[in-house]
Amino acid sequence: MKTIKSIAAYLLILSVGISVFIILFSYSKTPEQSITGEWEEMEWKYEKVNKIGDSIILNSTTTDNLKQLLGKNLIIHEAENWIFTDDGKLILSEGKNEKTVSWRIKGRGHVLKIKYDDSDVIEYYNITRLTEDEMVLNFDSNIQARGIAKLTFKRKNI
Repeated sequence: MKTIKSIAAYLLILSVGISVFIILFSYSKTPEQSITGEWEEMEWKYEKVNKIGDSIILNSTTTDNLKQLLGKNLIIHEAENWIFTDDGKLILSEGKNEKTVSWRIKGRGHVLKIKYDDSDVIEYYNITRLTEDEMVLNFDSNIQARGIAKLTFKRKNI
């Protein structure tokens, strides 16, 4: 009789635990839901620099060379608003200029893929930080220079 009660108690605890897990999981946002909305680009920063000994060398030539190298694989974004819609469209706007492209999250929710519909250009960004009010993207290039460009965004209209 005692073992039947203890088995029933274990099953009750197990079912309560599973129920709590399912409830918590159902309220969590997917990366697609978390990224949807309007974001303002705050900073575009080059993280890779030339280093000689203890001296860091970053000059306009280095920046220009990096921009040219990156420019082969992506469109340089500067001071834009990015509006992610829930139907997979991304509206890039700067002042009165506006461009609509396609987006989706790949991998385990950490890779942002942007496809320019009017060309063959596809950009991949690693999502290194995504909170309610901040998003940090690192450009993912095929030159194996991970983290070479870092874009920081703040959510608008929180």
